[in-house]
Amino acid sequence: LADRGLEETVPLGLVSPPQGAHLLSALGDLDGYRHDDLDVAPLQFTAPPRYANSESIDYAGLRPLRIVRSGYLREPFGPAVRVAWSDDGGTHWQAFAGEPPEGEGAGSIALTADGSGVLWAPRGAKHAYLTRDFGRHWRVATGLPGRVQVLGDRLDPQRCYAFDARSGALFVSHDGGASFAPLAGALGAAARGHDHVQLQASPDAAGELFLAARDLPLLRGDDSGRLQPARSGITGVDAFGFGKP
Repeated sequence: LADRGLEETVPLGLVSPPQGAHLLSALGDLDGYRHDDLDVAPLQFTAPPRYANSESIDYAGLRPLRIVRSGYLREPFGPAVRVAWSDDGGTHWQAFAGEPPEGEGAGSIALTADGSGVLWAPRGAKHAYLTRDFGRHWRVATGLPGRVQVLGDRLDPQRCYAFDARSGALFVSHDGGASFAPLAGALGAAARGHDHVQLQASPDAAGELFLAARDLPLLRGDDSGRLQPARSGITGVDAFGFGKP
């Protein structure tokens, strides 16, 4: 009874770029918001497009006003291109020119550091895809299974990453997301067999990665597979992120 008359929703993706709005959100049922003032309830993202759910959102590390988001529309709203981009920090949006040949929208989306490439692993797709012209052309990102989470390095446009949150398999690309290989070494082995794996790229060092899971400490390594000693006192992580120094 305590929430009668209130809408229940869930944040499915959050980013805080170093330029522009304090926060950009991807929300279940309500699409998402650009939060310029954290004490004021903002209007939803400017349509079109407007999604029932936005599920993934990202910014380019070297071009932080370039944002992408993926989502989906429920019937009876009709068909739509379910991925969009913004060049002004989420104030205005436009849909991509088209989608890959498979998938149900939503899924995981990421920008390369310079914003020139977009990786998208749509829900239900057997592959992840790369576009360099906002959806006019798509190519399979080779070496990846379906249902992965994708992310770009924050400083090096040639480095991209992917991981399977269910199995802990980690992947790395050194050609801007065109092809991937399993991440080797101790870091690549650290997450295998663990559940609820999370991987994030460091905001201030190319090739540096942070890895966590519910039954792992917070780990730090690099895309060659080297692993630094675990942070003491942490035995499991539900969520983590980076903030202002």
